[in-house]
Amino acid sequence: LTKDKSLIADLSSEVDKHGLKIQNYLGDTFKIYDEKVGGWVSRKMDNMNFLLIKNHTAETAMISRGAIPADYKLAKKLGLVGNLAYALFVPTVDEEIKNMSMLNRFRDNLTQLPKLRINDGYSHAGFARVNEDKSTGLKMTWVVDNYPEPAADASDNIGLTSSTGGVRIGGYEHYDDTTHYIRFLAASHNKLAYFKFAIEYIRQHGYPKDGIVFPSVKPEFNDKQELIVPKNPIAQDWKIEISPEEFREIHREIFNGDYIGKSEAELTVIAERWHDRVMKKASDQMVNLGEKGLYFQWITPLGQYYYGGGYCSETGELALRMATGMTFQEKPDRFIGLVKMVSKWSESPTKRKWLVKLIGEQHVNDLVAMDHLNPGIFTPSGLVAQSFVGEVTEFDHPARRVDEREKSQRRPFTERNREVTKLLEKVLPRSEERFNQFSHHQIAEVYKSTYAEADRDYAGATNAQKGVKTEVREWPEILKLQLAPKGSKVRCAEIFNAG
Repeated sequence: LTKDKSLIADLSSEVDKHGLKIQNYLGDTFKIYDEKVGGWVSRKMDNMNFLLIKNHTAETAMISRGAIPADYKLAKKLGLVGNLAYALFVPTVDEEIKNMSMLNRFRDNLTQLPKLRINDGYSHAGFARVNEDKSTGLKMTWVVDNYPEPAADASDNIGLTSSTGGVRIGGYEHYDDTTHYIRFLAASHNKLAYFKFAIEYIRQHGYPKDGIVFPSVKPEFNDKQELIVPKNPIAQDWKIEISPEEFREIHREIFNGDYIGKSEAELTVIAERWHDRVMKKASDQMVNLGEKGLYFQWITPLGQYYYGGGYCSETGELALRMATGMTFQEKPDRFIGLVKMVSKWSESPTKRKWLVKLIGEQHVNDLVAMDHLNPGIFTPSGLVAQSFVGEVTEFDHPARRVDEREKSQRRPFTERNREVTKLLEKVLPRSEERFNQFSHHQIAEVYKSTYAEADRDYAGATNAQKGVKTEVREWPEILKLQLAPKGSKVRCAEIFNAG
């Protein structure tokens, strides 16, 4: 690649045929189509740049409005705060598939318009990782994130985890699936501003007391290896992975006072050198957490985090703390005021009884736990709504009808072996209404991510690393569960005998 420049051009030409860009596979600069400008826009990446995506479901509104960045005004200005009305307008999966009426089509189009404030907010965060081969200078940029397994049900594991999932490593094309996401945002620090913040932060906090960077409790499992609420929670905190001496070395510009008496230009050079080192350490730690088997886990009814798990934005914060002792937050993010109100009212037996009757005891308990969450919530939008964040770039994907989203080049793998598909059609003929429901509802939504199969393998591997056995069902059994209504029997084994 370094000697034959024509090879890059040939590769680029081939990749272009699939609507993709070679820059998203080689180099440190993504090339992304932006509907606002009607063309391709380049965006340079550094380690731990924040990469946010907005999905086309009610989940976006719930996440980006239910959990709010500390700097609400800045978040609102940047279009990071969601609108709960979005959840009312966006069509559900069933409405898209079974009843795409004129009204639902209008709702579908409305919730994809880029300039409508009702469509603000982001639902997930990943982090850039720039790999470089020093001998050739060639670079490749990954996206590292913590994501729930697409095939999981949010009601699984008695509500303690939204799925197994875990840390994924892939390219931009895998991460920003335009069949499911309608907007992408890339944000990076103003390195000088973050360095100035770090000087004060390290001066105030120093090396973490007892090495603890993130309080959490020891997870407990039942016989089925599902997480359960411990009766007597035992602390098992995340700790920094560097010694006090290494801490001083990583932040040597601060401890040595290299910044004192320097001009703005000199200070900028120092800040860039420090920032690049710190974020490389954090990026390495993100990958390391994946190798150690960090799974996807939402907050627990304890108002605590479980050791060994985390969610998207919190995983990035955890990696930074463990690797460097730094933080991405100036001030803690918070939940919507409703959470505080329910928590306060639940202290009164009379008001609690009324709340339980109104929304149910489980929801009351969950909201109270959220209010007491230690050490607080870390929102995807909160990564960006900070005074030391510099360049923020939004990319709006073209609005697409449901059928157009299904035909995208970025859909998951499609089986083209006619011998296999003929056997599938024997089990579930195309003429049956359930075929259409299965082909769109199950495949498009349950397997909406191109990572789906890798996630299954990954979950087994990480469980093994944790010493946990994984129960593996035969694929015919899995297919039976997906195809068949409750109580019915479907013969599937012959499909897999064909290979």
